[in-house]
Amino acid sequence: MSETGDQFSLTRAASITGGPAKNQIPISRMNMNNVRPGRLRVLRALLVVVSALVANGLAAKDTLQVDRAFIGATDAWRDVTAFLRQHLSGDALSVTIAQPFTGIGGDPAFGKVKNLIVDYRLNGRAFRLWLVEKYPVAFTIELPSPDAKAPGADSEARAMLKNIFATLHVAAEGDPLPDLAPLGLGSDAAPANKPILLCLFDSQQRPSRQLVRQVTGQHEALRQKGLTVLGVQAAVIDSRSFQEWKGSNAFPFPVGQVAQESEQTAWVTGIASLPWLVLTDAQRRITAEGFALEEIDAKLKAVEK
Repeated sequence: MSETGDQFSLTRAASITGGPAKNQIPISRMNMNNVRPGRLRVLRALLVVVSALVANGLAAKDTLQVDRAFIGATDAWRDVTAFLRQHLSGDALSVTIAQPFTGIGGDPAFGKVKNLIVDYRLNGRAFRLWLVEKYPVAFTIELPSPDAKAPGADSEARAMLKNIFATLHVAAEGDPLPDLAPLGLGSDAAPANKPILLCLFDSQQRPSRQLVRQVTGQHEALRQKGLTVLGVQAAVIDSRSFQEWKGSNAFPFPVGQVAQESEQTAWVTGIASLPWLVLTDAQRRITAEGFALEEIDAKLKAVEK
């Protein structure tokens, strides 16, 4: 706001911030040279407050992210992460799944009472929702949910997830990092006793290419943090096309490729959404996964604790 000729209205300020607009006093075409210094300071302070309120209002939008979701029972489960993500609408999700489960590709555990477990994040905070099948609508899913708990808070859900990971060959937090050889990374790709940042991507998808560029640009800074960075083309694609793409990019870290789907690569090829970051500690135990690169410092601090 300049000291001469500018105009401002408290009515506008109220409308911007969502407050009442009635009975407000407009200040229009006021010559600031005629305003007493004390009042001028008040007006300037008011503008700062209004600007802050506007900025906070724009930044306050919730962000909802589905990390993973499974439906099934005992040792028969189906990954429905992609299905739920299709029904995300801004900062909310609302969808029903009914018998006979045609919407998710069929009944994953016929004749058994099924469970739904959803791991999601709201504004970066992790939650876990566990639902038991009902009839005739098996699951009514509303996210965010008041019934969700912090991951690990429910021992039954935690035990179920352990069974899911074993059945679907999913690697999870707390598990040792699986053998990297089936991913095209030799034993010399990562030195011993150093934490690893593993970037799983699909070079045919723009978000993956963007993250790979981001990791490449920050490689030196990540190395200074004590991390060994590795990359893997996690989706099975034509090897020649991948090698051409890889050759056209100067990667400062080793990059492997899943040549074919197998039991040894299922923990990678089974990830519903790429790109995907995995962090391990120095003993190569998974400490975090599915996070944004901007969260790396917080994830490393959590490991140190």
